[in-house]
Amino acid sequence: MNTLKATQRFELAAVNVRTLICLNLVIISFMDSFVMWNDLLPGKLFTYGLKALNILSLLYLMQRSRPDKYAWVLLYLPLTWFVIEEGSIPGSIQYFYSSSLPVVSFLLLRDDEQVFVVTTYLKIIAALFIPGIVIYVLINVAALPHLTYLRDGKRVYENYFFLCYSLPHIHFRFFSVFDEPGVIGTLSALVVFYYKELVSRRVYILYIICGILSVSLFFIIVLFPMLYFSNIRSVTVAKRWKKVARFSMVLVLMYFSFIVALNSMKDNPLIKTAVYNRFKWENGLIVGIMNNRDDVLPGFDAAFTNFSNRGGSAYWFGRGKGTTVDMFGASALSYRISLFEKGALIMIYVVFLMLLMHPVRKNFLFSIISVLFICMLLYQRPFFYKIDYFTLIFVGVRFIPSYERKKENSTYSPQPV
Repeated sequence: MNTLKATQRFELAAVNVRTLICLNLVIISFMDSFVMWNDLLPGKLFTYGLKALNILSLLYLMQRSRPDKYAWVLLYLPLTWFVIEEGSIPGSIQYFYSSSLPVVSFLLLRDDEQVFVVTTYLKIIAALFIPGIVIYVLINVAALPHLTYLRDGKRVYENYFFLCYSLPHIHFRFFSVFDEPGVIGTLSALVVFYYKELVSRRVYILYIICGILSVSLFFIIVLFPMLYFSNIRSVTVAKRWKKVARFSMVLVLMYFSFIVALNSMKDNPLIKTAVYNRFKWENGLIVGIMNNRDDVLPGFDAAFTNFSNRGGSAYWFGRGKGTTVDMFGASALSYRISLFEKGALIMIYVVFLMLLMHPVRKNFLFSIISVLFICMLLYQRPFFYKIDYFTLIFVGVRFIPSYERKKENSTYSPQPV
């Protein structure tokens, strides 16, 4: 009897430890999501303290994880090349400890724990959206008291009760607690496509509303396609092909309608700056999207062209982390900067890893659509290696029930696909 009670106490303690590990990863993911709270010294110390605890979590999980979990860890480890500082061993260790080890801990969790971490992370952000929206509405109709925060000697942020931030000239865009509205647009797009069946309807709708309020061009472009395809894994194969066929016809019609509309309104300065100039044009047709993140660096375009044309080891392995700052005095979020600093080889590996995550044989159509979506995401935010983006994609791709599994059991639990 005493042995049984001791065993039960041990099992309960193990459950509590694993729950604490999961919650620790939830908070790390949140604080690493470009949250303005992390700019302050208390926020930085708090986050680094959690990452120190993660070392203990890692030691605990390494003794209790299945072999297939280690396989995913080995597949992830090459992505640490993104955080390696070629000229600084201490810097490389610090980035590895801060950016990579939390992801390793996440990959060693059980499947249900991984789903718990990501869905809890999304619920926390959704809860913060609610007061943020109230403040967002108020600052667009009246002046509210706020703190002023100068970031990096450049941007002047308005801090409204630490629940909503903004820049003086773009109150019309919703920031919530993040450093720019594009973060909300990216998160909302991921939720719309991957998490329709893993979050509540209220949370799902809230992310759509906040994505729209962020006025993120990426979210606006992908919203309707991602809404349309959000249930593609939950329908029969025949219906999947019908959805693709219908969407293809509508897409062609929308493409030409959009071109006609933009050309008719391009004389409007606001439309020209905010929309028309965000696209690449040839012979009156849209042929691509302008990534204006690296256009702000004078001389980078010519340097990148020279870098691409010369090839060699620098092209495959990159010029080194921080090279952009050394050469141009600043950096930006852009796939071209990642390619310039870290090389083509790691970018090819990212695509390879994405394909491994997807159920290509079981659900070819979903896999193709998902890979295209992720490529669009990484085009503007090449952060596949970060815990927030990696975990959202990893769980979103692998743990949504398929049509066949739903048909077998109406009370299913998410399982790898």
